[in-house]
Amino acid sequence: MENIDLAREMRARLYRECRERGQFSSRDKAASAFSVENVKISASSLKDFETGKRTPSPNLVLDMARVYQTPELKWLHCSTVCPIGLEIYKKGAGLGTEDIYRTYFELAGAFDRINDVETSLHEIIADDAFTPDEEEKMDEILGVLDKITESTDRLRVWIEKSRKGAR
Repeated sequence: MENIDLAREMRARLYRECRERGQFSSRDKAASAFSVENVKISASSLKDFETGKRTPSPNLVLDMARVYQTPELKWLHCSTVCPIGLEIYKKGAGLGTEDIYRTYFELAGAFDRINDVETSLHEIIADDAFTPDEEEKMDEILGVLDKITESTDRLRVWIEKSRKGAR
């Protein structure tokens, strides 16, 4: 029961914080903005999402991200609510835009290792078999690829937010 309450609290924080980042101080103001965009959603539905009583549909999450101008909502929703996203993001990609420079350096570091990754991967798959002695090397390969994926996700959110600000 405690895990369910924690998950509900995380969802409440996620949707509320994105609404507030979008400069909507109240659910009523947000509902009005959705109406202008021809998206039918009430303030009480927003409350249900923000308190974890209900989960918005994927299409509604896309609308929320667009109206709130918080592209990170798509990634955060997938990584914390969606069953498929939970599996993909089980390592916690930590999608934020607060430190794009750290993201850049992490990505650059991963790119520096990519030639070694390619060579190691080729050695592992060349014989069409995966043996126990190759497990540690494969974990290293996956670690580098995971770092590239996580950095790419953070970079994508930063780019989307930057594009919104430039318009």
